[in-house]
Amino acid sequence: MAFFDAIINCRVMHFAKNTLEFQQQWEEQFRILKKGGFLYLSMDTSIHNEEIVQQTDGDRSWLNDQSERLLLTEKLFDLVQLHTGFRLLEPLKTLRFDQDHAHAILCLQKR
Repeated sequence: MAFFDAIINCRVMHFAKNTLEFQQQWEEQFRILKKGGFLYLSMDTSIHNEEIVQQTDGDRSWLNDQSERLLLTEKLFDLVQLHTGFRLLEPLKTLRFDQDHAHAILCLQKR
């Protein structure tokens, strides 16, 4: 049931253990957000920052700051876009913190 007009999800989703857990969290945000509601999401990413990332055997990656995270990749971004009723309000933005890590910012609206 949709309860919220807006969700601010700031630097949380990259702690998901794997892609399946990420998708479950993503779907839950969609479920609780009202139609027309807004989702602000920021999380670590490899998009346009591939050179500072080392892949692991699983879904997670190592960043130069020695943290291991599930990163928003272009593949994951496409996956959640196809499976949700969100529209991007503005283009995906990435912020890079020197050679250590980068994070993406998404501003979305539920259709």
